[in-house]
Amino acid sequence: PIEFVGETCIDAGGFAREWFELICTEIFNPNMGLWIPSTAYPMRKTINPASEYCCEDHLMYFRFFGRVIGKALFDRQLLIGHMVDHIYKHILG
Repeated sequence: PIEFVGETCIDAGGFAREWFELICTEIFNPNMGLWIPSTAYPMRKTINPASEYCCEDHLMYFRFFGRVIGKALFDRQLLIGHMVDHIYKHILG
């Protein structure tokens, strides 16, 4: 169950959806430096090769986001943010 600090709730989908939205908004935040727009498709994001210089714990963030993607797939939630195709192919194996 998802619990916001100071808020008690019964999750009927709204709180989980909001949690995923907040996480994705922060992960794809340009100020984090983890993602950059794709050169071919500017609306899609690709991993920033210089992310190690932007964020000290960049690998932990990518690992966490991978778990968020897995949880979203398991819970059938849509995620905000579009990644380039090769990332999706890598996830699918």
